[in-house]
Amino acid sequence: MPYGFHEHKHRYAVCTAARAVQRSFVTTFNISRALETNSLPQFWRACVSLNQEEFDKQQEQWCHQIMQALGNLGVPTSYRRAAKIVAIYLKNAIILPGIGEEPLATIIHPLIENILLQSLAQVKGLHHLRTIRWTQLDALAYWNLVGDIRQQVRRFD
Repeated sequence: MPYGFHEHKHRYAVCTAARAVQRSFVTTFNISRALETNSLPQFWRACVSLNQEEFDKQQEQWCHQIMQALGNLGVPTSYRRAAKIVAIYLKNAIILPGIGEEPLATIIHPLIENILLQSLAQVKGLHHLRTIRWTQLDALAYWNLVGDIRQQVRRFD
């Protein structure tokens, strides 16, 4: 594949996602390999249009694909780390280049991490987020949390 803008954007998104989760956990090369076996890079290149429910299911699938791919490389990973890789990748591949105006920007939720949780804990009905640690979320807890936030906050993007 020629090294054009889309390839550059993909490689940058891979690199930033890798750096966000590394902490002596996995190499950028292995995250890149896991993403290459994943349908995520093809998704943003194809400009697919999905509704919220379809996108959430797709995101969950990407997370499980990353977990499986890294596991196959001898690097078992948690759902929370896979979700962070996906969130950072999407932010760099779709949200930032489109200045948040891409249609998908309204359904891609932000990275779930402590800064977001502490900020949202100020919102009425979300005070319990103060005690949640994103590093301990499995797939069910992650999506329950996303649902709780969506119920209280009109736009969660």
